[in-house]
Amino acid sequence: MKRFAVYAVFFVLAVFPARAQEAGEAKTGFFSRFWQGFTETLFTPQIHKPFSVSGGFELTQNDRKNLLPEFFAVADYELSRYFGFGVRAGLTFASNQPVDRMVTVMEGLGFARFYPYDFGWIRPYLQTGLGLSIDREQDYEYTDVLGEAALGARAHWKGWFLEANFRYGYPFRFAFGLSFGHSFLP
Repeated sequence: MKRFAVYAVFFVLAVFPARAQEAGEAKTGFFSRFWQGFTETLFTPQIHKPFSVSGGFELTQNDRKNLLPEFFAVADYELSRYFGFGVRAGLTFASNQPVDRMVTVMEGLGFARFYPYDFGWIRPYLQTGLGLSIDREQDYEYTDVLGEAALGARAHWKGWFLEANFRYGYPFRFAFGLSFGHSFLP
């Protein structure tokens, strides 16, 4: 608790030099230059870079009872600022009771994505996908059709982005996660 109090004090003390610099006492100070550069970059329209790759981590209910970790990779291409498509591959490998069962799930799907509004640096989206899911529990394995609907948002900054999403579908029930990636021109 003491450590957080010290961080808070240092943060508050750092605000005073920044405010003094913004008020005109020192126009070339570090804090004012940093804040001005950050806000200009954040609110300036981003250059449209249609091809993106990302990787991330999510918690998914691929198990009958519990949330399990999943690692995934995504590649997508935007046909316009409002519509895109891509592929996603994911792997869940976990067990809460190693004596009873080990759960392994591999997912692969294609998806279409619709961005209803472009705020410049943040873009919410709706997504739907179809693919295959290979589920293995100890000595029992089955392949099933994977269908999903997702709701999320992508926040861009200088070609890099952070994406948060919530997915619902079959055979998994729901999932939520974060990914980090890079957008570039093909």
